[in-house]
Amino acid sequence: MLNQLKLPEYADVVKIPYDEEDSECLEGLRVDGPWHPDIGKYIERYHIKALYLNTSTGWSEHDYSFLKDFTDLVGLQILDGRMRNVAAIESLDKLKYLDIAYFPDEYVDFRKLSSLKKCSLGYPRNIDTLFDLETLQSLWLDELKLKDYSRLKNLTDLRELYIGNSPIPTLDVLSEMLALERLSLVNCRKISDFSPISLFKRLKYLDLRGCSKLESIDFVSQLKKLEHLVLGHSGSIRSIKPLSNCLSLKIAALPNIIDGDLSSLEDLSNLNTLFIQNRKHYSHKCVKKYWGDPNMPEPLICKK
Repeated sequence: MLNQLKLPEYADVVKIPYDEEDSECLEGLRVDGPWHPDIGKYIERYHIKALYLNTSTGWSEHDYSFLKDFTDLVGLQILDGRMRNVAAIESLDKLKYLDIAYFPDEYVDFRKLSSLKKCSLGYPRNIDTLFDLETLQSLWLDELKLKDYSRLKNLTDLRELYIGNSPIPTLDVLSEMLALERLSLVNCRKISDFSPISLFKRLKYLDLRGCSKLESIDFVSQLKKLEHLVLGHSGSIRSIKPLSNCLSLKIAALPNIIDGDLSSLEDLSNLNTLFIQNRKHYSHKCVKKYWGDPNMPEPLICKK
């Protein structure tokens, strides 16, 4: 009988649901101290499937060469601004979920991560091979700066895309992502033409916060499945009349509306949460941000 392995007191087994659609949670190891050989032995003996490493909670190892030995890992989450030898993850061909908050300026051949379906990277550099992964379903990229944004065109099967704080100049490079259900473009201040969004007929969630050149939302009239719309901190838009076609809309956060006509909101019977600032030139007044009981809806706005 094998002797029971004990973890250092700063390591613990936790369960984190990496994918909300998955019925099971990944059992993973959170390490809040330095790497120790016994941790590796524990991972292998007890078939640990995920690692959670965060310097803000005590993780103190910055050399990630050790990862190459744990080829059965399915989930990996790292918050460490001093990472090195991150290319060791190339050995993790069973990895499905990858979250690195501060991606180092090192080359990684993401094509070797042949099972990866959900990827989140902050400050990504040298990620050109990431755009060749046909398995990706969800991609989160913060502080994205590319020489050639057309590489995004390859990701035609994405269901979820987040691009934040990026000088991406055009949405034409996303026009083939027809499977998208969630799209977030946060603080992407160089985009001026948002019309390609109208192509995403499956879109349920749209976040354009901080897109300061957003002036028209005519494109949303084609988004019949849209349920959640966030346009806060994006300057002023001409009108919200295109929302009258968004009959599935449940939640909306709206910026200043130049024509002041809020009557389109009256026709949205599924709308149960509204974030909007009352202004003198508006035709209606927001009287309630959300319904107390969705089965007994009350008006969110009323005419002045």
